Amino acid sequence: MNANPLRTGFVMEQVLGHVSHYQTLRNVVDGDASIHPYWVEVTYAGNGRLERLPRVPRGISGTLRGFSSTPRSRRCSSGTCWRARPRC
Repeated sequence: MNANPLRTGFVMEQVLGHVSHYQTLRNVVDGDASIHPYWVEVTYAGNGRLERLPRVPRGISGTLRGFSSTPRSRRCSSGTCWRARPRC
């Protein structure tokens, strides 16, 4: 076991083909003792306050939901790997 594992955050989008990529990457990284991973699973669906706002299209509430989950990635100190499409 590595005394100083690399602390790395992985921000992974959980839609369509991204899920299988995430699962493969996680299987490999979780088996590597030289990496201390922190996983952030970004989803665009939920049933919280964002989704209950009146007259807000699903695309907008979904983008806000995904954006709101990304600050959790700041817990890692060595680096962050983003696997998500830009939402511009």
